[in-house]
Amino acid sequence: MFSPHPISPTPPDGRRNPRNSGTFSPHPISPTPPDGRRNPRNSGTFSHSFRQRDNPRIPEHSPHHLISPTASSTSSVGKPPEFRNVLLPTSFLQHLPLVETTPEFRNILPPPRFSNVFRQRESPKIPERSPTSSSSRRNPRNSGTFSSPPRFSHSFRWREHPRNSGTFSSPPRFSHSFRRRGPPEFRNVLPPRAAAMAPSRSRSTQIPPCIPKRQLPPGYSDSLLFLCARRMVAQHPLPVLLPAMPAHLYPILFQAAFLDGRPLVLRDLVAAWPFPVLNFQRLVGRRELLRDHPCKLCVQAVILAVVAQLRRQLEEPGHDASGCRLRVLDVTGVPDDPAGRAPDGMSVWSGTVALAKACVEVSKHQREFQRRGSKRHKGRSGAATAAAAPQPPGVDVHADLFVNGTSYGILRDALQTGSAGPLRLKCREFQAEKLSLAGIVSLLETLDPSCVRRVDLRFRNLGLTGLSVILPHLSRFPELRSLKLQYSNVDVRRPTPESAIGIRCLAGQLGMLPSLRELNLGSSRLSGNLRQILCDLQAPLESLELAFCSLVPADLAFLSQSFHAPALKRLDLSGHDFSQGLLEPLRLLLEETSASLLHLDLMECRMADSHLDALLPTLRRCSRLRFLGLYGNSLSTAALKDLLQKTLELPDLHLVVYPFPVDCYKPEPPRRVPGSRRIYEEPMDGERLAAATAEISQLLANSGRTDLIWTYNPYGHGTLDYFSL
Repeated sequence: MFSPHPISPTPPDGRRNPRNSGTFSPHPISPTPPDGRRNPRNSGTFSHSFRQRDNPRIPEHSPHHLISPTASSTSSVGKPPEFRNVLLPTSFLQHLPLVETTPEFRNILPPPRFSNVFRQRESPKIPERSPTSSSSRRNPRNSGTFSSPPRFSHSFRWREHPRNSGTFSSPPRFSHSFRRRGPPEFRNVLPPRAAAMAPSRSRSTQIPPCIPKRQLPPGYSDSLLFLCARRMVAQHPLPVLLPAMPAHLYPILFQAAFLDGRPLVLRDLVAAWPFPVLNFQRLVGRRELLRDHPCKLCVQAVILAVVAQLRRQLEEPGHDASGCRLRVLDVTGVPDDPAGRAPDGMSVWSGTVALAKACVEVSKHQREFQRRGSKRHKGRSGAATAAAAPQPPGVDVHADLFVNGTSYGILRDALQTGSAGPLRLKCREFQAEKLSLAGIVSLLETLDPSCVRRVDLRFRNLGLTGLSVILPHLSRFPELRSLKLQYSNVDVRRPTPESAIGIRCLAGQLGMLPSLRELNLGSSRLSGNLRQILCDLQAPLESLELAFCSLVPADLAFLSQSFHAPALKRLDLSGHDFSQGLLEPLRLLLEETSASLLHLDLMECRMADSHLDALLPTLRRCSRLRFLGLYGNSLSTAALKDLLQKTLELPDLHLVVYPFPVDCYKPEPPRRVPGSRRIYEEPMDGERLAAATAEISQLLANSGRTDLIWTYNPYGHGTLDYFSL
C-alpha cells in the first residue's frame, strides 16, 4: 500500500495528465536545482519525470497519489510548471532498491511496462497495508513489497550528468557492458540476458557445440578467454580483425588455433605477429601437448607463413604493411620419441626437413631477386647496386635438429647456404643417427657455436678412434652442457697400448668442455677405466648414464669418492650385476648422492629381495627422489609391497617402474618371442599378475598418494630429461 505524501493534494494550476486519468503530485523539492543549473540535454527541463499510473480506486484530487519511475522517454510538453526544470537528486534513486525504504516509497506499484522487470517478494518487516492509505491497491502479481534490487533490461546504462554535481540528467540506464558508476547498490547488477551470458564460477569444461571437443591442458578448458579465442579461430578468416586486435590477445589465439588444429588461422597470426619472438613451447604450454596433438600441419603452416613474409620483404623492402615484427621463431621442444605421438604429429626428423627446405627456398629466392636487380641496373655498378639494396633483417629459427642418411643432404645445404640468408637455422640440440664420420664432422663445422647445448651421437660404432676425431670439434661450443655417446662401441676391458692412448685422448678432450654437465657413455665397456675418463673434467657432472658399461667395484668406489657424487641428479646404472660385489659400492654411492639425486635407474640389475632390503634404508634417505626404475629385477610381490609402504614418505617420488613379480611366472621353460631369434621370455600367469597389481593399487589408494604412479610398463611414460630436472 502507498503511504500519503506530505504535499498538497492538487497541483496549483489544476492541470491533469491527459494520459493517466489522475493528477501529478509535485515532489517535495525545489523546482530548480540549488545551484541554479539546468539540464542541457532537455532544454532546461527534466524530460523524464514521474507519472501517475491510471488507478480508478484513487480519486482524481486525492492526496494518495501513486508515484512510479518510468523508463520511457517523453517530452516535457504538457507537464505542470512545478515539474519543469526539476533535476532528480541522486539520493532518491539510492533509496529505490533498498529493503527498508522510507515510508513514502513503500509498496510502490511499478508501471505496467515494469511489472515484468521489477520482482517483488513478501517482506515480513514491511506491513502489508499502510494504515494511512487503505484505499490504495497492492500489486496483484506479487502481493508484496520490493525486497531486492530491481533487475533491469540490458538497454540501460548509468550515466551521471557532468554539469549537475551528481544529479541525473536522464533516468538510470543499464547495460551488460557494466559501467561502474552510480549508486553502490546498482553496481555489478547483471541484467537478465547478461546474467545468462556471464561465465559460471564452477570449473566447467563444457565447450559450445560449434567447437570440436578436444583434450585441453588444465587452465585452458575452463578459461572464458580461451573459449572465446576458440570461437574466434573457428570463424576463419581473421585478417579483417587482426589489424584492430590488441597485441596481448595473439598468444591466446595462437594456443587455441594450435590445439584445435587450424593451420590457416596460424598462418594469418604469424603474418601479423606483433612480437619479436614466437616460442612454440611457451605458447602451447607443455612438451606433452606438442607430442600428443596433431601438429604437423600447424608447424608447417607457421614455417610457410614465415617464408611468405620474408619473400614479401625481399620483393618490397620497407613497404610491408602487415605489421609483422617476428625476428626469432623457436620451434624447439618437438619430441623425438615416437611412442604415443599422433599419426600426423611432427617429429624431430620431419621438422628438420621442413625447416631445411624453407631455408633453402628463401636463399634461392634471395639470389633470384638479386639477379633480377642486377639485370635492371646494367653496367659495372649493377651487381653492386643490387647487393647494396636494403636487405630484410631476417628471422632466426631455433630448432632441435635430427639428421640421418636421408636428411643429411638437405640439412647440409640449409646450413651452408642459409647462414647469411634471411632465414637462419640456429641448432639447440643436434642429434645424428647412423651417420658417417665425415658427415658428422661437416655438419658440426657449420652449426652456430653460440646456441648448441646438446650433441647426441647414437648408434654409430665410432670407437675410441672415431671419438678422437669428433670431440675436438665440440670444443667450439661454449654452451655445450650435454654429450651423449651411447652405442659408440668403446671397449677397453682388455688394456692395450693403443687403448691407453685413446683413453687419455678422450679424457683430455672431455676436459676441454667447460660447461659439460651431462655425459652418457651407455653400452661402452669401461671396466676399470672410469677414473681415467672422468679425471680431467672441469666441473662436476649432474647427470651420468653408464648403462651396460661393465663397471667393476673400483669404478663405483671412485665415483662415490669423486666430486661428482654430491652433485649428481640423474644416475643410470642399469645392466650391472648387483648380486655380487657391486652392491656395497652402490650403497655407498647412493649415500653420497642422497641429498641431490632425483632420478635413479637400476633396471635389469639381477637384484633379488635380499639386495633390495639392503638398499632400502639408503633409498629412503634420498629425500628428493622423483623416479625409481627397477624393471627387469627378480623381486617378489611381498618385496614390492614393502618397498611401496616404506617409500611413501618420499614426498617428491612420482613414478616407480617395478618388475613383474617373480611369483607371477609359470613354472615352465622360457619361450622364444614371436618374430625374434634370440629373445626369450618366461610365461606369465595373468591371474596372479592381475592380483598382484590389484594389491599394489589398493595400497596406493589407501595411502592417499594420488600423485604417485606405480607401473610395470617401462615404456610410454616421459622420463626426466636433464634439462627438465
